[in-house]
Amino acid sequence: YTTLFRSGFAFGPATVGRGGSVTWVNRDPVQHDVIGPEGTFRSVILDEGKSFTARFDTAGTFSYYCSIHPFMTGVVTVR
Repeated sequence: YTTLFRSGFAFGPATVGRGGSVTWVNRDPVQHDVIGPEGTFRSVILDEGKSFTARFDTAGTFSYYCSIHPFMTGVVTVR
């Protein structure tokens, strides 16, 4: 499953099954990163066109944000 950094500094939603992966692709002309709850996943700083993938083995809802733009938040739902 792929979720994009949408233009306008926003993330798209993601729902995956246990063991699934989510890939974030930076589509903005500015840098972003992806930080999960309590460091469960953390990307490097991503330039435009760069991506980061995280695998989810546990069911639940995982909030995340961009540390460069903390108002950018999103949620991964794992079933």
